[in-house]
Amino acid sequence: MILEKDFEDIICKYPDLIEDGLTFKERQLTIYGRRMDVLFEDKFKRKLIIELKVGPIKDEHIGQILSYEGMLLSADDPTIRVMLVGNRVPPNIRKSLDHHGIAWKEITSACMKGYLSDKDDSEMLRLFNEDENMPLLNKETVKKDKPIPAQSVKHATGSVNPALLGLVEEKWIEQAFAYFKNSGKEKLYFRTNSAIGAASSPDIKSVYFKLKGRTELSLKADWVELLEDNPRDHRLPGSEDDLGKYYYGYKNLRWLKAPINLVDVKRYKSGKNLRTDVPGACIIADPQIE
Repeated sequence: MILEKDFEDIICKYPDLIEDGLTFKERQLTIYGRRMDVLFEDKFKRKLIIELKVGPIKDEHIGQILSYEGMLLSADDPTIRVMLVGNRVPPNIRKSLDHHGIAWKEITSACMKGYLSDKDDSEMLRLFNEDENMPLLNKETVKKDKPIPAQSVKHATGSVNPALLGLVEEKWIEQAFAYFKNSGKEKLYFRTNSAIGAASSPDIKSVYFKLKGRTELSLKADWVELLEDNPRDHRLPGSEDDLGKYYYGYKNLRWLKAPINLVDVKRYKSGKNLRTDVPGACIIADPQIE
């Protein structure tokens, strides 16, 4: 995991990771006797104070940011804003922050790496080098085998078998591994609003996952079924009422030994190669035969 200083360096250089229109002003500043992490100015010329946390946002951080807001809003500038930013904002913390009207932003390691790759910022990418061969997740909750970097793999040639491609944030995969480990349940359902009705095909055997900010398929699972009714008993905790058009079920989630470059993957039937900005879940030609 990167250090808090590294996290701060990245958002100071690229404030649009937080929101559009921000201008960096100062870091590690003292306002009204309290040290703050980063000061930005938003597009409406309001001050935005960022309290930055590496790792997950915790209960005590809410009290900290509420204290900051109460102190700052009672001072000379009634328009000043505060925001809590972390690598992960758990669902219960989100609810609490939203309830109190406190702004928050989740910026995962994968999101930062993808962004820096798009910017071709090799200097900043070096901050992640020590974990280059490890999944950017809580390593206690996932399989410990190290996935190797994306490379040429033996794809199925001439295969027209359909498979499902799901696009997810790394936090959902982290929670999925924890779900399978702790719940005792064999299958799990993710929801999607993409037009994947063809996923009801009995020929589908596999689900592949692309993590947000990545340009390769990183994980694979065995296909279960497609539902239109919400299978609440087999959803991630806190996601039971997160409704969508479809719910796709899978089991036996695992890391691919060799991640598959997205541009090498073809859409099912049309045969067109996927682009790196594929917008949502879709049916693909299964790229592997096991």
